[in-house]
Formats: sequence, C-alpha cells, structure tokens
Amino acid sequence: MFFTFGLQFTYSTLYLAMGKALSGRILNVCRQGIMFIPVILLLPTMLGLTGIIYSQAVTDLLTTIVTIIFAISILKKLSLFENSVRRSN
Repeated sequence: MFFTFGLQFTYSTLYLAMGKALSGRILNVCRQGIMFIPVILLLPTMLGLTGIIYSQAVTDLLTTIVTIIFAISILKKLSLFENSVRRSN
C-alpha cells in the first residue's frame, strides 16, 4: 500500500498550501498516528503476529480512504470556486 503515499502526501500538501492547516495536519498525522495506533493495538489481538505484519498496510488503506474523502471535498470546492470566477468575468 506504500504506492498510495504519493496521493496522501499530495493532498496533505495541497491543504497546507491553501491555508487549511487543520485538514492538512489531519492527513499528515493519520498515517503514523491517528490510524496506526488503534490498528497496531487491535490487529495483533485478532490475528497474532500476522496482525503486526499487516498493520501498516491496513493503516495505509484506511488513510487512503480518508484522503479520498478529503480530495473529493476539496475538488468540489475548487470546482465551485472556478465556476464562480468564470461567471464573474
């Protein structure tokens, strides 16, 4: 799941560049904190050693889902902004 890191990094940087620090920070911390800690605590109790091995992949998958939700949200807002700029010209 490491190949999805580019998507995650791009959108977290986009949010930070747009001045939306909280959203960008959430995406940054999601991969190694918000999602990882519960997964690393939960999966080994269910799957044993296999749970430890797969915990980072599961975390990356969950973080990618969150990133896609954030991406859809920002793309809709950017589209609305672009349409309003076109109408005002």
